[in-house]
Amino acid sequence: MSVAATLGYFAAVQTLPLAEALAIYFIYPLVITTLPLLMLGAAPGIRRWAAVAAGFAGALMVMSAVLPFDWQPPDGAAIELFLLIGLISVLGHFLLICVYDYAPASVLAPFTYSEIASATLLGYAIF
Repeated sequence: MSVAATLGYFAAVQTLPLAEALAIYFIYPLVITTLPLLMLGAAPGIRRWAAVAAGFAGALMVMSAVLPFDWQPPDGAAIELFLLIGLISVLGHFLLICVYDYAPASVLAPFTYSEIASATLLGYAIF
């Protein structure tokens, strides 16, 4: 499911503005929190719903500030960095899969919004 979400996100970025693609991508914690209720009858608590709602509201606020940019084809060094990003992403997806052995999906879903904060901090530090 995570691989499908990532591939769908990359496909969406090609046709949608970045802010819209990210907003759609960050709906998945809502889906992950809702699915146990629909499929298993396991109702997440009010704190989990509040965390998901707060994270989604924060995601929308951050994405409203995304600026458009001018795309250029990558050079050799950029392609090497993309490959490194791919390897790190594979490791990250593997670790995400492993963590579901230790906590239910509805507990882990709100933490996905930390991606926005870390991406923002890394963006300022690197770019």
